[in-house]
Amino acid sequence: GGQAEEPSVNRIASAVRHASQEMEFRYAIERQVSMRPFDGTFSEYNTKVAQFGYIALFSACFPLASFCAMLANFVELRVDAHKLGFEVRRPRYLGAKDAGSWQQMMELLSWLAIVVNVLLLATSWTFRDYIVTPIVADRDDAACEVAPPNEPEAVTPFGVWSGFNISWHDDRCRSNYRLCFAEVGSVPWLPASEYLDALAYRSQPFADLLCDPADPHYDTRLCSLCGERRYTVWYTTIVLLVALEHAVLLAKVLFKWLVPRRPQWVAHAEARAAFLAQRARDKARDARQSAVQLPEEPGDMPGEEQAPLRRAAAAEERHDAAIRAAKGRLGDIEAAVNARLAEADCTPELPRGVELVEQRRQAPDPTPRRLGRGEPPAPETPLAAAAGDMTTPPVWGSRKSSGSYDGPYEEGISALEQRQLMRQAAEMEAALSPDSRQFI
Repeated sequence: GGQAEEPSVNRIASAVRHASQEMEFRYAIERQVSMRPFDGTFSEYNTKVAQFGYIALFSACFPLASFCAMLANFVELRVDAHKLGFEVRRPRYLGAKDAGSWQQMMELLSWLAIVVNVLLLATSWTFRDYIVTPIVADRDDAACEVAPPNEPEAVTPFGVWSGFNISWHDDRCRSNYRLCFAEVGSVPWLPASEYLDALAYRSQPFADLLCDPADPHYDTRLCSLCGERRYTVWYTTIVLLVALEHAVLLAKVLFKWLVPRRPQWVAHAEARAAFLAQRARDKARDARQSAVQLPEEPGDMPGEEQAPLRRAAAAEERHDAAIRAAKGRLGDIEAAVNARLAEADCTPELPRGVELVEQRRQAPDPTPRRLGRGEPPAPETPLAAAAGDMTTPPVWGSRKSSGSYDGPYEEGISALEQRQLMRQAAEMEAALSPDSRQFI
């Protein structure tokens, strides 16, 4: 007996394990409380939106900027994870539909990025020399017209430097268009020592020297030619950039329409969850209404709902018939007993007992009790057995019945009525004298 009262090894190990887990949990809580609180997501969003703005607006100037930003974001992702897990207090989860004002800011930057990148292309010499110029002029340097030998002034500086002797008057030569946009000192065929003053501190476009009356290279005819060619290049550039801008805008709108904010499977799952929740609420409401007020006529309900009500009505009729039959049998037994007692001429206490039984039958116990699990049944007597030998078919609430409707009745006579009948039969038998019981 003493060994049984001692705790087992498993119980000791379990207690030690629970104590260790509780200590670890308390230590984790104290550690979280001792850390500095989380500053919020403003600074995180601020850096990311600024980075997005730089990449979207000026990536045309430095195409590798997007790749560098991706590497920086990977590193910052792990740094932020370490900060949230070990350096600051664990923040509470706050759900949100989107990024809020930051989302609107990034959408605005994405629209501005189209205009800014188009303007950057408009001021880029690579776009002008390698895309626009080949459109307006289709001749390479070797295929350009050669200046007459008797007109050396008609040879362009690039023609002199390259040895092709290209003429100024060839409007289909690409080098003539590039020469009108060239900067003195930036290309080898326009050396600053030859075209600029010794005291000059900055470079100048070659076309400005041709149109400056104070410059020794002033030439009205060449100035007019460069003006026309520069206008042609700028006009073609603007047309191309406007077309490119509209194409990018159309592509952005198209992708925004094709790629929804929520995937289709997410929308379907949310719609299905909402439908199931609404159907569950409707079923619960219908169940409450049917429990409060049942329809008077079963014919007003659908076919699958009429069967339980019909079975319940039939069971209720059988229940009432069983009650009437039980009371009639009890009356027959009482009449037989009275007849036998009258023939045997028993003691005068019998009428008083029968009157008591009648009073109890007409005025039942106002505070009846049901037969519970711990309450013994009434003593078995001939009259009690005769009164208790009465059963009725199952009704609404019986598990043995075929219906599934939950009603207020149980199988057979209720416990209260059966107890009353048994008690009345026992009192009638107890009122009889010992000599009269042999006739029953």
